[in-house]
Amino acid sequence: MLDSHNRYAAVIFDMDGLMLDTERSARRAWRNFLTKWGDLPEGLDADELYTKIIGRSVRDAEKVVCELLGSDFPFDVVVDLEDQYIEEDIVQNRDRMIKKGLYELLDLIEERGLDKAVATSTLRDVALKRLSDMNLLNRFRVIVGGDEVAEGKPKPAIYELAAERLGMTEKGRRRCIVLEDSEPGVQAGRAAQMVVIMVRDPDLTPPTEEHDSSLAANKIFGDLLEVRDFLKGELLRSDV
Repeated sequence: MLDSHNRYAAVIFDMDGLMLDTERSARRAWRNFLTKWGDLPEGLDADELYTKIIGRSVRDAEKVVCELLGSDFPFDVVVDLEDQYIEEDIVQNRDRMIKKGLYELLDLIEERGLDKAVATSTLRDVALKRLSDMNLLNRFRVIVGGDEVAEGKPKPAIYELAAERLGMTEKGRRRCIVLEDSEPGVQAGRAAQMVVIMVRDPDLTPPTEEHDSSLAANKIFGDLLEVRDFLKGELLRSDV
């Protein structure tokens, strides 16, 4: 449970998969490329491979993929294909790309006077463009990209940097709520000593006994509207 006696000061959002429905676009890019590329190792399919890199920085994802598929795998080609698919979907399906409940949650946080930041494994320049394209950039005071820290999620550096840019002390991190959709992101938020709420998309990160036993999220919900409803009561009780 969240500590209802704590006075929360900020909410830090992941971006891809949490606010924007870009993971489906990226997964489609991997599926299509791997279909043409050749055989995967026995017991590994395209969706399982993609699940292993959700939430990770580009360089960390590359390490995972090259360990599985070999150092000669054209990782950069697939990353470019991901970006192409995402950009096309944003142009063609802008409304669908916004995750359910995002606007309502942002409105609540602003109404309650909490600060807001984005801490995404995506490269900062790419994140800025996507948020700008979706008319979301001006709703966040701080944006931190995965290329701005030496160690990506599940290490806590990106959340620590976001809190620092919000003007928070190390002790103040405990007043931050992190919203994440991936296991590496959840682990990063907890390692940064923040309260973590996971929004799990069962199509991309299906619940398993193994994952649930290792997951350290304080709460798990199905969409951001559920998060809004929960925080509405939680923030009232915490008298922010």
